[in-house]
Amino acid sequence: MIYGVTFILHRSPGEILMQLRDDGKGFDVQTVKKGNGINNMNVRAVRLNGKIYVDSRKDKGTIINLTFKLPQKGK
Repeated sequence: MIYGVTFILHRSPGEILMQLRDDGKGFDVQTVKKGNGINNMNVRAVRLNGKIYVDSRKDKGTIINLTFKLPQKGK
């Protein structure tokens, strides 16, 4: 079985959006065992003063969005 993966990097004034999307097997975000992977993503988002959003549906795939503000020059 072949799965597709899409990576989007969008820069707007002062902000970055990174999106990773796949059409794989997905998982139930409410019942999945939270291992190091999701925990590490949350820690890194906090370090960037950003937000992470994970949406996954069993047999439908997963979307992960990370947004964070870019540091202002001179600050």
